[in-house]
Amino acid sequence: MRNKSYLEGYRGEVIRNILESGFMARDIIKLYEGPYAEQMRRTISRLKKEGVVEEKKTISGIKYLTLTKAGKELVLGEANAELIEAYSSPRVKEAIRYLDMQKPPRKTDDNLEFAYQTNQNKLVNDATSKVFMKMAGLKPASDSDIANGDIKREEALFIDSKRTKQLGSFKAAISSQKSSQKLANSRINGICVTEGGIYGVYFTGDAAPEWAQLGEKRMVACIKAIASRNIAGYSMGFYEGECIVITKIDSNFPEMILREYKDKTSRRMLMNIDSTYDHMYSIQYSPEGIRMLRIMQVENWQAKIKLEMFYEKEIEESNFVSTACDAYDRRNGIYKLAFCIPDMTKLKSFAQRAKLADEPDKYHVYCYKNQEHILKPVLKDYVKYHLIPLDEVEKRLDILDM
Repeated sequence: MRNKSYLEGYRGEVIRNILESGFMARDIIKLYEGPYAEQMRRTISRLKKEGVVEEKKTISGIKYLTLTKAGKELVLGEANAELIEAYSSPRVKEAIRYLDMQKPPRKTDDNLEFAYQTNQNKLVNDATSKVFMKMAGLKPASDSDIANGDIKREEALFIDSKRTKQLGSFKAAISSQKSSQKLANSRINGICVTEGGIYGVYFTGDAAPEWAQLGEKRMVACIKAIASRNIAGYSMGFYEGECIVITKIDSNFPEMILREYKDKTSRRMLMNIDSTYDHMYSIQYSPEGIRMLRIMQVENWQAKIKLEMFYEKEIEESNFVSTACDAYDRRNGIYKLAFCIPDMTKLKSFAQRAKLADEPDKYHVYCYKNQEHILKPVLKDYVKYHLIPLDEVEKRLDILDM
C-alpha cells in the first residue's frame, strides 16, 4: 500500500506543476542537474505506471504530462484549497481542452490548423516559463498577490502573461498591410518583478521567431504602466526597458542577432525588438540559465559584476567612447564587454565594431564557459575571449543559497 503523499518530495514537484497549469512539459527534466534529474525521471516513470499521469503530444509533437481521470481523484483528494482552485479554474480547464485537440474542431484550411498549433505552443511555453521561474526562486503571482496594486520587488514575483495584460491594460496593435489589417499581439509569457529589475519574459521554445514590433512596443508601455502604478519605488520615467529571452536551442541566440532576410520592401533583422527594449538578456534553457536568472534578481547586479571584473576607472571610461562596452582600457586602447551580463543588444553593437576593426587584441569579451559557443558564431575571431567561473560570480554576489 502506498504511504507517500502525492504532494510531497519529487512527486509533489511534478504534481504541483501539473495542478498549477493543467499540464507539464516533459522536457522540464533538462533543467535539473545530476542525481536530482535522474530521480525526477524515475518519479515520472512511477507516476505513469501507477496511472496517475499520462504522456501526450501536441499537434507539433511537444510531449507533456497531464493527470489521468484516476489521478485527478487521488491528487485532488490531498490538494489544498489553493491548488484545487488553480486546477479547477476556467483558464486551466481551457488549456487542457485545447492541448487535447489534435486538429481543429471542424474541417477547415491549413491556416486555422497552423493557428491551433501556434496557440498550443504558446500554452506550453507559458507553463514552462512558470516552472523555469519557480526553479529560479520566483513565486508565481496569484490574483491576491496583485489585487491591492502594491507589488514589492523584494517578493520576487513572476506575473503570467494574462495577468500582465490585465494589470497594464494591454491592447493589441493593428498593423495595416496593403488592403488588409493584421493584429499585432505580444509574444510575452509574463514579467519578473525583482530587486534586480523588472523583466519581460519571452520563452520561444525551439524557435527563433520574428517579433511584431508594434505589439511589443505596446507591451513595453504596458510594463511601464504597471511599474509606475503598482510597484513601489518606480515611476514611468525610472523604468528601463529590459527583457529576458529563453530558448531551448542555444544556436537560436546567434541566429536572432545575425539572421536577416528580405521581404518585398526591405531587408529586415529577425531580432527586431532591440529597438523596443533597451536590454535583451539571453537565458539558456539549462541549469546554468536558472543560475543566471538568480544572479539577475540581485539589486544592482550589473554594476556589481563589472566591479568584480574591471577597474572602476575603466568602467567610467566606457561612458566616453562610441563603442558599446562595459569597460575601456584607455592606456592600451582595449574595449571590454562583460557577457556575464548577457545583453544581446550590447553584444550586437559590440560585434559590429569588432568586425569593422578586425583587431582581436583591442576587443576583449568576458563570459561563462557555457556561453562561449553562443558568442563564437557572432564574434568569431574578431575578439579575445576570457572565461569566468560562474560559481565564482555567485560566490561574490552571495547568492549560492538562493
